[in-house]
Order: sequence, then C-alpha cells, then structure tokens
Amino acid sequence: MCLCNSCDDKDQFQTFIKQLTKLDTPVTFNSKIDYELNLQYPKNNQFFISIQNEYPGFGVCGLFFETKEFVAILGNIPTANGTPIILTFDKNGKKIDAHALFENVMGDLGKYVSNSETILPNMQFVFTDSTITRKITADGSEEIPDTDSLSVKTKKYIIDKTGKFIQTE
Repeated sequence: MCLCNSCDDKDQFQTFIKQLTKLDTPVTFNSKIDYELNLQYPKNNQFFISIQNEYPGFGVCGLFFETKEFVAILGNIPTANGTPIILTFDKNGKKIDAHALFENVMGDLGKYVSNSETILPNMQFVFTDSTITRKITADGSEEIPDTDSLSVKTKKYIIDKTGKFIQTE
C-alpha cells in the first residue's frame, strides 16, 4: 500500500514523522495488564488520515526506530483489549509491513489466551503466548475447578534491514 502518491504526500509523511515522540526500548506490552498510550490523532495530516482509512480508529503513539531505509511507528487499534501495532514505512511513506503485538488474545469458557511482547533496542521482538485450558462439564455450561492446563509458546521476530517483520524462532 502506497500512502504517498505525490511530493505533497511525501511532505505530509515527513511532517507526520517529525512530530512523533521517540519511544524508549526495551518495552513490554501484556494483554493482561491495562496499558496507557499517549495517543495522537493528527487529523490535519493527510498521511495520518490515510493510515486511519486502513486501520479505523488508529491512534499513533510515537516513533520506535528510524534507519536510513525505514521508520517504525507504534500505534493502537481500538479492540476489546486494545491492539498495539507497529507499522513500518519507507522514507517516502510507502507502507512496508505491520505487526500486531497481540496476536490471538481471547477468553471463553474453558480457554483463556494472553499475549505479551517485548520490543528490544536492537529491533528484536520476543512474543509469548500463554494459554490456560480448563475442562468443562459434559453439558458445556461450567468449568471444572482445578483442571487448569497451561501452555506457553514463544516466538521471536526481527525487523530486517528492509523494514519487514521476520519470525526468527
């Protein structure tokens, strides 16, 4: 998706990036813990509006990484739990990739999934999926106490030199 189609659009992109706060790393987001992001909604910036067209309700928090090739920004998409998301763009404002920090958060009778993700200063990400499963009664109406089973899975990602998110483990 190309968000910038003209020189004016590129100027809007550069203006948008320059107004963002640089974010410190390492930082961890956990779906079980309420988090507060200082979100901005620069409605007078056409580049930001184009992001909101793709991600309705998107608010931008700040700039995580900037290299000669790309920038990585943190934002949030409004969902039941909130969904922090990192978007990468080339220096002309063309979207390269997107990575939602919470991949599969959910809670339902007998199954509860939480996620956490740590963003490291070297553009590496450590994602942890914790799933609690509980047996339910034969009629499916209640959970059976003391039948918890915990599964923990870890994935690792990097942002490569082109701005793509790559799973490494």
